[in-house]
Amino acid sequence: MIQWACQALAQIWKPDYLYRRCGVLLTELASETEQQTSLFASGSYDPRKQTLMRTVDRLNVEWGQGALRHAREGVEQTWHMRQGRRSPHYTTRWEELLVVAA
Repeated sequence: MIQWACQALAQIWKPDYLYRRCGVLLTELASETEQQTSLFASGSYDPRKQTLMRTVDRLNVEWGQGALRHAREGVEQTWHMRQGRRSPHYTTRWEELLVVAA
């Protein structure tokens, strides 16, 4: 997916324009026993890729999120997500529960 994204960006890139980072939302994810092919899929199931992704997921759980990443993601992340308008989590996190003094 990263390779396709870079190819698409190379096709639409225009010099002297300001660009911002953006995210990708993955929807309709399915279990590994189901396979929804697309225009970009080779059509063949590769168990080595499944094993690789399971290993990456397991190591990221064991060593912390981001322990293993794709090389194109870069080593040093100099930017951080802006969260100035993030909603409070007091309905899902005890430590952010509102306290009312009587």
